[in-house]
Amino acid sequence: MMNELEIERKFLLSPCSMKRFLKKNAIDPTPVAIEQFYLLSTAASTERYRRKGEHYIHTLKRGGGLVREEHEEEVSAEEYRRKKSANSGGVIEKIRYRFDVEERIFELDAFRGVLKGLNVLEVEFGSEEEARSFELPAYFQKILISEVTENPAFTNGAISRSMRIPTIETDLEEMLRTVEKKDDFLQASLKVDLTAYESRAHALKILIFSLAKSVEANAEAIRGGDKAPQRLHQLRVAMRKIRAILSQLGFLFDEEWLQTHKTRLSELMAQTGPKRDVDVYLLEIKHYKTMIEPRHHKGIGHLEAYLLTLQEKLERDLVASLGGDAFREELEALFDFSRDPSLARLRDPLDGPILLSIKPSLRKIDHKVRKNAAKLDTDSDAQAYHAVRIKVKKLRYMMEFFASLFEREAYTEMLKQLKTIQTILGEHQDLQAQRMHLKEFAALPQLHDKTTRKAIDALRHEMKKLEIKKRGSFRAAYKSFARTERLFRRMMCRF
Repeated sequence: MMNELEIERKFLLSPCSMKRFLKKNAIDPTPVAIEQFYLLSTAASTERYRRKGEHYIHTLKRGGGLVREEHEEEVSAEEYRRKKSANSGGVIEKIRYRFDVEERIFELDAFRGVLKGLNVLEVEFGSEEEARSFELPAYFQKILISEVTENPAFTNGAISRSMRIPTIETDLEEMLRTVEKKDDFLQASLKVDLTAYESRAHALKILIFSLAKSVEANAEAIRGGDKAPQRLHQLRVAMRKIRAILSQLGFLFDEEWLQTHKTRLSELMAQTGPKRDVDVYLLEIKHYKTMIEPRHHKGIGHLEAYLLTLQEKLERDLVASLGGDAFREELEALFDFSRDPSLARLRDPLDGPILLSIKPSLRKIDHKVRKNAAKLDTDSDAQAYHAVRIKVKKLRYMMEFFASLFEREAYTEMLKQLKTIQTILGEHQDLQAQRMHLKEFAALPQLHDKTTRKAIDALRHEMKKLEIKKRGSFRAAYKSFARTERLFRRMMCRF
């Protein structure tokens, strides 16, 4: 039987393999499997039963935070089983890694079962002064999420009552105000810095809010007479990113709400597509002329004149669409969702940390990108290339949404490689789509003269050759990306 003061600090660590982390840092711990439950757990006192290896221990603790009074005694296996059967809370399972660092005892708990991903480091001290002056070693600082010594939600007793991994939640109104202070919403980039244990509800709401602000700003500019192609492009990017959130993290949303808004966003984007296509063609006209002989330039001039006339009509249609009820109602619905502090429209009534929610999705998309990209060769169908492009875009967006959660250097390199591949595949897709559209243009009565048809045929021929070259460029870029699996893991885990 022991009575003593327990002086310790607790640190929440990255939700990755602690066994691999310790091995990487040449730490040889003593691991032991622990099972424990609580008959009493309040802010003032706890009563715990623990099985640690072949030992059964009954513990009473009083106080909270940095310093607690602890009374501990070993009990029989029979008493342990009897108390366990009377337990009404959850039973915690974890692997404890015990080791010394600079003559100080470290105990790293890697939780198992429904709590998998929760990793908490406890460091013991001989005095309060020693505890308060302590600094974590640099290699632990890299994977530190937050100190939770004084956070009652991260006591084992509290966790046993809910059997849920706690969150460290920021006030939603404060997050919204921070985003509102940003001065440029015309770029469809996110104005959000999330933390790993932010609640997934608040993370989703603030991401959608930030992107909806970008949609709103670009729509207002277009309705106000701004005809710069970049305005429509940024509006579409913001809408596409909102759809990516709904698609890639759809399991977090109420199914009916999810399907409704995925459909509405798709319909609105379809209305903006024709104008964007014509904008791209007109931006490329000068480049088109460099691809073909000068004798065909007159025919390209005919095409340009037709597209300019079409652009004016599509501009009017776009302004009408962005001023219509469907667009206004969808934007209002997205803002309503973002500002609602409740968990309505989300699937799980109980919340959890965002990093633990997105990790499986990110790994799944990354795996799909590598698997499908590895199959592509110069003879692959154009649709297969397009499918990989979509997956690359989804992976890039997901990484950008949660950039603040990742190891910066690894994230930057991963993003650089993804952007290279996405650019190549985007250009490949544009060439393929433009060849198809040019064929349709050539059949129009307005462009069905011999000069224009010959120019379009010549241009389509050159585009086909460029398309083949892009496939070669993709293979070279993917060869480099294929070697980034460890980089991706470092990005996610910070080691």
